[in-house]
Amino acid sequence: MSTETLESELAKLFGLRAALKELEQERAELETDFRRAHSALYEALAALEKQVEEQDAKVRGLALDCYRETGKHQPVNGVTIRKEIGCEYDETQAIKWCAEHPDMLPLLQLRRSQFEQVARRLQLDFVKLKEVLKVFITKGNGR
Repeated sequence: MSTETLESELAKLFGLRAALKELEQERAELETDFRRAHSALYEALAALEKQVEEQDAKVRGLALDCYRETGKHQPVNGVTIRKEIGCEYDETQAIKWCAEHPDMLPLLQLRRSQFEQVARRLQLDFVKLKEVLKVFITKGNGR
């Protein structure tokens, strides 16, 4: 592999990045123009979404009141009341429990980059630190 090949491919990458940036900027400008031109539409949508949320909450509350009064699981057409088992728990205890049960580990989501920052800082016994080669490419055109 020659440095000439690397420089040539790097130049292509910079060209593609520049083209992508231009298109993204054009799209952002068009979106801004569209939102300005249609601001009344966005305001109407926001107001209607708020009304829908409020009406939904009201209907749910009335449905629960009706269920408590009548015991009917379907107080009116379009509304059904079901009993389900909900969970309340301390998230820290849940994570600890999952960690103590190997078959439950998939329930945990590891934020790898954040964990590695902590692991490097605390020098955790079970984390082996090793030198790794990474390639960093400048954002611009290399000049």
